[in-house]
Amino acid sequence: MKRRNLIIIAAWFLGAMLLLCLFFQMQSYAGIINEAGVIRGGAQRVAKMELMGEHADKTASRVDDLLNDISEDENNRPLKSPATLDFIEKIDATRVQWNLMKDEIAALDAGEGSTERLLELSERHFELADEMVYAAQARAEQDFAASFFFGLVLILAATSLVLFLERSSMRHEKMAYRTDLLTKGINLAAFEGDATALLAGSKADSYLVAYTNITNFRIINESYGHDAGDRIIIETGELLEESCSDNELCAHANADHFVLLVRDVPGRIRSIADKLQRRLQGQGNASASEVFRFGIGVCRISGSMGVTEAISNATAALKEGKLEDGIAWYDSAFEETLRRRNDIVRHMSEGIQDNEFKLYLQPQIDLNTNEVVGAEALCRWDSKALGFLMPDGFIPLFEKNGHIVDLDHYMLERACEAYRDLAAAKAAPATFAVNFSRNTIIQQSFAERLGETVSRYGIERHRLEIEVTETVFSVDENAVVSIVETLHSQGFRISMDDFGTGYSSLSLLRKLPIDVLKLDRRFISQGNATPREARVLQGIIDLSRDLGIATVCEGIETPEQAESLRDLGCTVGQGYLFARPMPASDFAAFRKAWDEAER
Repeated sequence: MKRRNLIIIAAWFLGAMLLLCLFFQMQSYAGIINEAGVIRGGAQRVAKMELMGEHADKTASRVDDLLNDISEDENNRPLKSPATLDFIEKIDATRVQWNLMKDEIAALDAGEGSTERLLELSERHFELADEMVYAAQARAEQDFAASFFFGLVLILAATSLVLFLERSSMRHEKMAYRTDLLTKGINLAAFEGDATALLAGSKADSYLVAYTNITNFRIINESYGHDAGDRIIIETGELLEESCSDNELCAHANADHFVLLVRDVPGRIRSIADKLQRRLQGQGNASASEVFRFGIGVCRISGSMGVTEAISNATAALKEGKLEDGIAWYDSAFEETLRRRNDIVRHMSEGIQDNEFKLYLQPQIDLNTNEVVGAEALCRWDSKALGFLMPDGFIPLFEKNGHIVDLDHYMLERACEAYRDLAAAKAAPATFAVNFSRNTIIQQSFAERLGETVSRYGIERHRLEIEVTETVFSVDENAVVSIVETLHSQGFRISMDDFGTGYSSLSLLRKLPIDVLKLDRRFISQGNATPREARVLQGIIDLSRDLGIATVCEGIETPEQAESLRDLGCTVGQGYLFARPMPASDFAAFRKAWDEAER
């Protein structure tokens, strides 16, 4: 842009300078023509005065000076055109004739000359001087025409160059607008335009839009560096370009995401997915290929569906759909799933207002005494519009859109209310556990609001067990640790739920003031544990006991599992062997029946 502007300025400057030069040149030529005319007339006046017996010395001197000046100026010109050379020749001829006239005048003054001879020389001088004037005029006309032509060519050339640069710049800008900086292929904007044009001339329902990504791609950048990540992206783009046939498109969308427009033929997407996975496996060992896998969301273009909508649908299928061998389809079943999810989110507020979220309690049993020692508060949604929903059907959605904070505090109110009523009926366990999401715990007012709620229901703080999971610490570990320490110092019990599912468990045990460790059900859900698995479980239980932490194992379904955990030293069990989660209103009756059975 700057270069083009400089060229435009230079072109107009040269044009202006050329016009200015032409103006001064024309003035100069006008002066030369005028001086040539003076020479012609002056010589005739000198001759006339001599014939009348008088002298015109000043006029003669003036003619000499003009001839000398004109001759010197013309001979000193660096560039001489043929017209200029002709003009110089005419000047020299005129000066020779003028010198003959002066010689004859001197002879007359000496009494030796002839008036007839002077008159003849004068007439010849007039003819030569007249030719000199015409030569000056011709030279002026030719030089003006040449200068004008040169100026016109210069302006046209500069204008053409500007137009060429403008078009070149537009081409480069268009290419830059269409080109992805990393892969050098087309970008998403160009893909949408090209795909729209391609679909306009194609038969309906003949194309698929696919949207890809690499699972855990962030780890590649963090472990091997961004250069390695960029190299994989570039090679992926090259592979996808090679996979596209005529009238198919591929573009780098962003990060590790690519978008494709391919023919809707059987096995087309499967073939691309297999190629991608083989390429990814070629980047490292076999174990790495299990961590880093390609996922593809696919949408079939149909009816009036546009490219942008198809890309959005394919993206939604990849992010929200169920991948089967790395491929998720945006189809009627997925649309129904999305509609269901949207309905769930839409009815959340009215569900709280209408008390549709129900408190369920699952007993926790001392594995040594077989007494009911606690209960975990669980949430169920009995929706008029949606039916009965289990937590995994709505909790992840609420965590994603932030509604979980309202739900957590709503369920805390119900749990405190139920515990108060159970305590009044002499059926309350020693403790009750309430789950809180990451979004809720990191709220600045969480500790204050929690304390206010339990106080309002007259519940001792050590009765409430706050359950946190390892994922809570993925946002800001130090901040969450500080919050948990504050809660513990205020008298609340702290329980770590789903222990063993993350990668920082031992580190958190070192940092957190944990009272209870809840072992994930996967520790015992595989049937009989192998010796190695039994040693791991034994080690965790022993470590917890040494740290003064009680252990609760979830998912106990058989007496054998309960006995095995008791032998390993696990403190408390929870699972279908003892009782399924039940409405809070049924807990008192369960507790009474359990206690009577134990007697």
